[in-house]
Amino acid sequence: MQDSYLNVNLLSYVKKEDVSEDAANIILIATKEQSERYAFQKSLAQNIGKAFAENRTEVITTLGDKQNFITITPNKETEPLRLAGASLYTALQKQQTRTARLRGLEELTEAERYAFLEGMLLSSYDFNKYKTKKKQLPIEVYIRNRSFPKDKITELKTVAEAVSLTKTLVNEPVNYMDALRFSSAATEAGKQFGFETEILHKEQIEELKMGGLLAVNKGSETPPTFNIFHYKPENAVNEKPLVLVGKGVMFDTGGYSLKINGNMLTMKCDMAGGAAVLGTVAAIAGNKLPYYVIGLVPATDNKISSNALVVDDVITMMDGTTVEVQNTDAEGRLVLADALTYAKRFEPE
Repeated sequence: MQDSYLNVNLLSYVKKEDVSEDAANIILIATKEQSERYAFQKSLAQNIGKAFAENRTEVITTLGDKQNFITITPNKETEPLRLAGASLYTALQKQQTRTARLRGLEELTEAERYAFLEGMLLSSYDFNKYKTKKKQLPIEVYIRNRSFPKDKITELKTVAEAVSLTKTLVNEPVNYMDALRFSSAATEAGKQFGFETEILHKEQIEELKMGGLLAVNKGSETPPTFNIFHYKPENAVNEKPLVLVGKGVMFDTGGYSLKINGNMLTMKCDMAGGAAVLGTVAAIAGNKLPYYVIGLVPATDNKISSNALVVDDVITMMDGTTVEVQNTDAEGRLVLADALTYAKRFEPE
């Protein structure tokens, strides 16, 4: 594998001769000493020195026989490195670069390289499913295979897939991603990443007397679901599970306490907590981490109908607590309260 390169965007290996000779150059500068080893022109060297003096990430683009991208990363903490990788990917897009070689990763530790490449990879995400014209073309960035261990590549790929799953679920409009479709997507994710899914439907939710979830769902034609994700490896370090609970309100109109002045825009994102729980369990299971984890997501939308929840209604929660509703746009705490009650049966750590 010494003569092979890793395609960062696809996380797959190619032979050295398959990398275009016309590929742009990316030079990662992590220390001032490293920058001094290159024979940069005076003005470029001054700009690099200024970036280090001000401790800021910068991507400098130079044009010659080839495009050159000088990526300066003076702060080698995890999040600044992710942001540096993201900035580089943005610069490649702006210049419409299709192929590039990345050098200088050796100046970083393995963990630092991971963060930098993670930032690049996550920035390549593009939700263009419903666009008639796909503007973003794929960018191929290559690094030497010895710069990154194969097991870390597998780990990074799994994390990126789990994050992309989360983003896509949040980006989907409610006419394509309601409570029932969320449960279907979760079931498929369980098969892909290696965890068990259990989906409770309306009849089972009624048997559990989840009054909060049922009350919020009263205005919807789509029935609610209660989603349970189980991951318990044989080498788990915890006997009692870590339980993650996420809000799965697929769209929130506010109910009869109607959102106004444009506040209903982006309310397809009101299930982002539930999507994050699913994505987290997927990343943990996909990378076979030694943790016993359970994810819980109550899913419904919060809409208006003649039968919908109204203010002054009194409902009874799963644990028997009665609640007087004073604002139907406080639906999240109602569905989450039932989920937290359900979580008690696992005696979570």
